[in-house]
Amino acid sequence: FRPTELGFRVNDLLVKHFPTIMDYDFTSLMETKLDEIEQGKAERLPVLQEFYEPFMQALALADERLEAARPKPVETDFVCPTCGRKMLLRQSERGPFLGCSGYPRCKTILNPDGSPIQPDTPPETAGTETACPKCGKPMVVRQGKFGSFLGCSGYPRCKTVLPLPGSQPSPVPEVEKTGVACPKDGGDIVVRRSRKGAVFYGCVNYPNCDYVTWHRPVGKTCPQCGWPLGEKRFRGKATGAVVCTNPDCVYQERATTEQAEEVPAASEGDA
Repeated sequence: FRPTELGFRVNDLLVKHFPTIMDYDFTSLMETKLDEIEQGKAERLPVLQEFYEPFMQALALADERLEAARPKPVETDFVCPTCGRKMLLRQSERGPFLGCSGYPRCKTILNPDGSPIQPDTPPETAGTETACPKCGKPMVVRQGKFGSFLGCSGYPRCKTVLPLPGSQPSPVPEVEKTGVACPKDGGDIVVRRSRKGAVFYGCVNYPNCDYVTWHRPVGKTCPQCGWPLGEKRFRGKATGAVVCTNPDCVYQERATTEQAEEVPAASEGDA
């Protein structure tokens, strides 16, 4: 892996205009301040204001200077095959390219070496003898994130999909139950993971039930509202508190040693 020239340029500009944020110690410093807010040692608004005001000033200044720092188009010896004008070397998010100097009247673009840019082509699909049950058009084999499947050749007008004949359905992962009942519908509260791997807890009947919490149920109910109590964690660290998982209830108590040891590392910040 090697960063592109555009990547080097963006990195240099970020370091130049946002030195505080790009500093190696910035993340750990902010985590310390967030921990202090959680522990009641610091106030949320002053901490945010301390960061936000200098950041907005730096952002406004960078906006002015970065516009002037944009690379100017460079004239080349290549000639536009459409109108005969000179081609200019320009930069885009995808990298350098040649654009006609007659733009916007002429929108011809080429690769940096002067060769034509090939349009993106969709992956080839294999036809089958299966007919779409909705529109009757042939079904074709397509590739998705979870493997091959049959999709209607009339897509996007018809979005019918079917499993590939002979394919094995993906196994349904077993859920880990907590042994605590959901306060909304009585279903089991189970362990779930976000796309980034962060642990949270929700009702097994999702999406019909939207109960969810970051706090692992400890097998006790709130004496004020009857909802499950959970061991509170912040950014993957135990806080030593057991709180009510009802967002409208403020009840909390100190966690026992046994409760703290049972709780896996879940993090609100990782989701």
